[in-house]
Amino acid sequence: MEKKKFSGKVIGVAAVAAVAVCAIVIFLVLHFTKKDDSYRSIQIYELNGTTTIEREGIGEIEAVENLYLESGDRIIVGTDSTARLKLDEDKYILVEENSILTIVAEGNATDSRTSIHLEEGAITNEIQNKLNDNSTYNITTPNSVMAVRGTIFRVEVYFDEKGEIYTKVSTFEGSVASSLILPDGTKQEEVLLVVGGKESIIHMNEEITEYLVESADIDYSQTPLEVLEFLKEIVENGTELPGVTLEKLDQFIEELKSAETETETETETETEAETETEAESETEAESEVEKQEETEKKSFTVTFTYNGVVFGTQTVQEGGKATKPSLAPAESGAWDFDFSKAITSDVTIEWK
Repeated sequence: MEKKKFSGKVIGVAAVAAVAVCAIVIFLVLHFTKKDDSYRSIQIYELNGTTTIEREGIGEIEAVENLYLESGDRIIVGTDSTARLKLDEDKYILVEENSILTIVAEGNATDSRTSIHLEEGAITNEIQNKLNDNSTYNITTPNSVMAVRGTIFRVEVYFDEKGEIYTKVSTFEGSVASSLILPDGTKQEEVLLVVGGKESIIHMNEEITEYLVESADIDYSQTPLEVLEFLKEIVENGTELPGVTLEKLDQFIEELKSAETETETETETETEAETETEAESETEAESEVEKQEETEKKSFTVTFTYNGVVFGTQTVQEGGKATKPSLAPAESGAWDFDFSKAITSDVTIEWK
């Protein structure tokens, strides 16, 4: 599986060395602070964007690829980011953006006990080998518990505007046993089995926890792009998923990518249009100001006289210049005025 790389430019040898030193320091911290009762392998093998690890007794750690985690670590994946985890050698988790979860992994690779608490966001799980009778793999959310033995499924936790909680369980292959957690915190004994190709939605408010949807066909057209690509890799490795083929996955992926491209193009067009509109508005505003300033300027009268009689007049705005008449009142003489001078008041100019 080809790993995605961090976005950004390589700034130089010094920066590369700094990153390498940082990774070594983090490895040493994780290695020497590892709990004695932890025998499980939990690795971040692929990162896109920003992911932070919160560890008891240490605080926050900026995640890097190939980082090994500890049981009990809290993982926070940022906006426009994803992380892929590998537990032991046969359990894979895709963590989507804006997700917060805590992983508790006890036992060993053979007899494993895995518990994931998903506070918000979404994760897609692939358990390649069926668990033995001594192993468990559970996911808890604020309103439900899911238990599996070997399957591929997605769990999403989201909230509405009232703060009410929803958990959506989508089973792509195998089956997921789902139980409700009531508002008082107790777990309901009744179990709902969500089989391959189906999904359910659980709702909880202050008074009740209930199934809004017990079993419906998965709508792959509404599945996030990164999940579709994750499922495509699984199918290409030989696993069949009920209700969807590799060709269908490719179709959904292309449709989503086209929709994203169109959205980006529309956004760019809207931004350009807004910029042009703003520029036009600024130009119009400047023109109006100039017109207003021109209107607000004072006007003065320039009077031309010959032998005490008015020969002609001109209206000149303040700061402007009078124009010498094209006709002369006599064959000899001249207008007694410096026409390069700005007009700042009413003026009478005589022919002499």
